[in-house]
Amino acid sequence: MGLLAPYSGELGTFGEIISNGYIAGAETINATGLLDCGPIEFITADEETNPEAGRQEAERMISQGVVAIAGPTSDVLVALVPLMQSEQVVVTSPYAGTTAFNELGGDYAFRTVGPDTNDGLAAAKWIADQGYESVAVFTQQEEQTLSAGNAARAALADLGVNVAFDQ
Repeated sequence: MGLLAPYSGELGTFGEIISNGYIAGAETINATGLLDCGPIEFITADEETNPEAGRQEAERMISQGVVAIAGPTSDVLVALVPLMQSEQVVVTSPYAGTTAFNELGGDYAFRTVGPDTNDGLAAAKWIADQGYESVAVFTQQEEQTLSAGNAARAALADLGVNVAFDQ
């Protein structure tokens, strides 16, 4: 399997945490001895929280025979969908909630977290429930944060909360 995680870049602090989870799971599964295909082994790479770097590493992993890739961030997962479909290699992300993925999943691309639409709705609902009629929205200009921010803006509008400032 490929383990393509963000060991550097914007979300670099999560790479080791995510990797440790996958490795612990593989060790537990391997310890059962029940896999006919042999033990799970990983080829690990840094996707750098960068779609181009992630795609290059995924291509390298595929050329080395991986059957699945786990761990990419939102931007990277979205960039990998066409490659995974053409190569028929599974990719899964534990934290790619980006709404850009909502229509992209399918036979080879999956995530194990809900879409950012849910996060945006929850934030907007809380704001409306507090009685705020007007808010300012600040969003970091990265897919991971833009996705949730855009979902919140839409939900705020639906709930009648004015976005007075949007940055």
